[in-house]
Amino acid sequence: MMELPPFQSLINSGCATIMTGHMALPLVTGDNTPCSLSKKITTDLLKAQMNFDGVVVTDCLEMEAVANDYGSERAAVLSLVAGADVAMICHTFARQRGAMVQTYEAVEKGEWSVEELKASSLRVKKLKERFAGSWEEVLGAKLDEQKLDVLKKHNLELSKTAYAASIALVSGPLPTMPKEGTVLVLTPEMESLNKAVDDADGVLRTDGGQVRNTAGPSYLGFAAAVACRVSSSQHVVYSSRDRISSSDIKRASAVIFVTRNADQSSWQTNQLKDVHTQTAAPIVLLQSCGPYDSLSIGQGQSVPSVASFEFTPPALEAAAGVLFGEIKAKGRVPVLSGRVAGQ
Repeated sequence: MMELPPFQSLINSGCATIMTGHMALPLVTGDNTPCSLSKKITTDLLKAQMNFDGVVVTDCLEMEAVANDYGSERAAVLSLVAGADVAMICHTFARQRGAMVQTYEAVEKGEWSVEELKASSLRVKKLKERFAGSWEEVLGAKLDEQKLDVLKKHNLELSKTAYAASIALVSGPLPTMPKEGTVLVLTPEMESLNKAVDDADGVLRTDGGQVRNTAGPSYLGFAAAVACRVSSSQHVVYSSRDRISSSDIKRASAVIFVTRNADQSSWQTNQLKDVHTQTAAPIVLLQSCGPYDSLSIGQGQSVPSVASFEFTPPALEAAAGVLFGEIKAKGRVPVLSGRVAGQ
């Protein structure tokens, strides 16, 4: 499979941990079991065939791909039986507790053997000792604040470099952003796509289920990143309910249209098509989560596009750098309708 070489390269170089996702690979496993719960993936493929002997961590088991069909608690047990070492339940304490109870029961019933439990515990212990040291070393050492500051600065620069290298040109070339006039930034109203990401405890919602902070802090940060690069900008949050103001569109010298998994929310690409018909100004599409939104737009209304792969402040800051020509888009979309992105 074309997706495996990067993982194999990391394994060969001594990668310490690998996360399993919840996608199904029926051509590999023979059924629709999520990879995170599949022994054929975690043990047979990852460990036996690819020789990975580090710690296997699942993606969050509160995601609907597993929570709806298995329950997060039962999924935790299944992931451990499949060969995972760490079953992640990231948001709900009751589910975390339930997963621990069911795991104990699975060991008592022999579903997950004591030998496998001990081997998994040893892998986690070795990981901790490799990167953090023993409990005696951790608790006995004084905090070196100067060393910590140096580490933070190093990690910040590493983060910036990694994000700058990850932004991908999906279709181009990109237009040159105007130095004069107004750049219109259009970001989608936040909506729940994933309970593990969007439905943590404490999220405020309207009666209709929309997230109360309709812009989202990451998109507010992106709008600010654009604003500091141009003489004039306008940020508008668009939704499925209202048409974007024609006056705002026609006043813009350029438009940056942001989507967030529009392949699952077609109202976003419908709004983009509407904008496209109302202006001759340059339009750039920023796909801020999944990189496949542009496939649903249609050839007659295709626009230059970049993908940031996530809607976090550092990713969107890097995307702004690409859109304004400060850095080059070096990332690649792994699979895109039979085409290699950027070629």
